[in-house]
Amino acid sequence: MLRLLSCCCFWLLFQFPILALEVHILDWGIEGYTSRSHVARALVAIGNTGTENRQFQLMFRLHPAEPNVPVRTVLQRVLVGPGQTHLIEAPLPVSRYINFDFLEVEVRHPDGGVLGRATRTLEPIGPSQNDIPIGLYCQQDGVCRELQTQITFSGSIEQQGDKAKYLRFLRIRYPPRQWWGYFPLDYVLLAQPLDALNDDQRLALENFVRSGGHLILIESQVADKTFLRNYRQRPPAGEEQRIGLGSIIRVSTIGHLGSRFVAMKDFKRAAHEPEVSINDPLGYLQQRVGTVYLFPSLLWLLSWLCTFLLAVGPLNFAVLRRLRRPELGWVTIPAISSVFAALLYFASLARRPSDASLDEISISEMDDRGVQAVVATRVRVSSPTKANLKLRLEREAILSNEYEPGDYEHHVGGRGRNYYDLGPPLELDYSLRHLSYAEATFLSVQEFPGTLQKDGSRLLNRTGKSFRDALYITQKHLYFLGPLEAGSAVVLDSVRHEALADHAGRNLFWSSNELDRRLSSADFGQESERLRHRPFSLVEFVEAWSRDSWNQFFKSHDALFLGVSGDAVLNAQLHDRYAARKRAIIIAVRFVPEP
Repeated sequence: MLRLLSCCCFWLLFQFPILALEVHILDWGIEGYTSRSHVARALVAIGNTGTENRQFQLMFRLHPAEPNVPVRTVLQRVLVGPGQTHLIEAPLPVSRYINFDFLEVEVRHPDGGVLGRATRTLEPIGPSQNDIPIGLYCQQDGVCRELQTQITFSGSIEQQGDKAKYLRFLRIRYPPRQWWGYFPLDYVLLAQPLDALNDDQRLALENFVRSGGHLILIESQVADKTFLRNYRQRPPAGEEQRIGLGSIIRVSTIGHLGSRFVAMKDFKRAAHEPEVSINDPLGYLQQRVGTVYLFPSLLWLLSWLCTFLLAVGPLNFAVLRRLRRPELGWVTIPAISSVFAALLYFASLARRPSDASLDEISISEMDDRGVQAVVATRVRVSSPTKANLKLRLEREAILSNEYEPGDYEHHVGGRGRNYYDLGPPLELDYSLRHLSYAEATFLSVQEFPGTLQKDGSRLLNRTGKSFRDALYITQKHLYFLGPLEAGSAVVLDSVRHEALADHAGRNLFWSSNELDRRLSSADFGQESERLRHRPFSLVEFVEAWSRDSWNQFFKSHDALFLGVSGDAVLNAQLHDRYAARKRAIIIAVRFVPEP
């Protein structure tokens, strides 16, 4: 018996040679602050005491505070090298409607054995709706205190009280290596040499700004001229300069912070999502170029009903009277009804797709000085029949939002799915009913070979993308570029251009400004019918943006380029299932002036 027990122990040691594996939860969000969006960072340290590379499964469990809410489980696979401690950043899907008590992390062997476990209590200290979280990069405590003092105690007593009430300073101890790790923050204040950040952390900070964040640079402390070089050509003047969707503010020394950030109006919230001209642009683009089930219209049904009544009534009895057999009406009426029902069914069926469909619609935002772009992608899975489908993403992205048919509670209350497989690759399972769909929105960062550049009156396309239609928009004119090949150039003075005022605000129904909506429900039906029967055009985005919105845009930008292509960003796939595919990406390039 003792020999058998010894053999079993030896076998277990052979199968699981890392029983001493260490796992620690270092951070949740940023110093306990979590994102206002649907994803939060969990930073986990794993120490592999083995002698070879090992693949493990990280099982995250978010335990809710409410008793009737199920535990949210997230699985992620990681590869850990020998004799090292690895930091793993996991984007956990969360919800602003659910409070979680604690986070539990298990490290599992691929065969199922638990090798390590760690827990962390999650205090409800996330930002309130009015808080402005500011992350601090400073190596010395004295520098951090001086930064807070310069900002908080400048201005009048009332202004100091407002800033003390709403500003939240967080010293960043674990710099994120992924751009979405900064989502809890509105501002990052950089007051230390960038040598302390590796390449991944520097890129994450840059992409945080491009995604809508705000970066404050203390030039005397940074001591690195290569970081965001294209945006730091002139001496720092404390003015805001746009970078993608975000901005950078450069001051010479710490002492200049007090004169720059005097009142709360000097601060604003970060967007962290692509900004385009209309409300729910991905949804609008999905309707215009994606898969849409066409159901019979009211006029079509009324036509069938009138034809049926004419056939079963006057025509039927006219024929029976001519044959002098009116008693056959007991037979002809059910027969005609059955024939019309069958014809109506098959006529409706002819308009229905026969295969599952997979739409990948993206909007990419960048500027004319950088090659990094923030991309929002909506993937819609549709099925004409009842089906179980598995969506897979081959490229890295984070899940921003998800909607499933009938899952109204998730769409509004944020509960929904309780199990996620982050992979890689990321996989989502959907159980679809007849003629139903499910969709999810993802955020990612894409690096292009180049960007759009303007040389005098020439516009150079160095993005590596070929556009089937393109527009160039200035404060006064709208240039119709038409198809634009990769690497080509176009002379703006030689293409057709019209006044922007003749197009801006023409179709106010799709405007994001509620005050600009002018169309009634009847006009909406006519407008939808008109758009459905014509090909999609980029001018629709210009028409949906009010003139006031355009004027506001050109206060901080010189021009805007819009191009539409049929490429895919995430290369979404259905596992072991054919699907009809529709793809489209709109690339928006902002031309940023010098401050």
